[in-house]
Amino acid sequence: MTNRANEVPADAELLRLALPRRVFTLSQVKYAMDRLEWLFDNRKLIERLGFTYEPPVLRFFMGSLELVEDWPARLVDKFRKDFGDSLLPRYFLPGGEESTVFFIFVL
Repeated sequence: MTNRANEVPADAELLRLALPRRVFTLSQVKYAMDRLEWLFDNRKLIERLGFTYEPPVLRFFMGSLELVEDWPARLVDKFRKDFGDSLLPRYFLPGGEESTVFFIFVL
């Protein structure tokens, strides 16, 4: 693991969201913006991840992470409370069995 004794916390954590032109409709972009705003409003539910592998350089791009607590389940419960199951993507498994999949993007 890298020695973090000399690290200084950033004043702000920023996200750059890049969208290719002429690929998404305005309603799709507004939907994504709405969900990102919801995620920001519920950011207190998101807790930390721990490194299982931390390279000496570019650790946030090349490192491996693991959950420290079971916060994704709490985030999914809040999402279902606010939006219901109708907005979760549904996939059909072999044999016709239905499965709900929830994708979490950690910002």
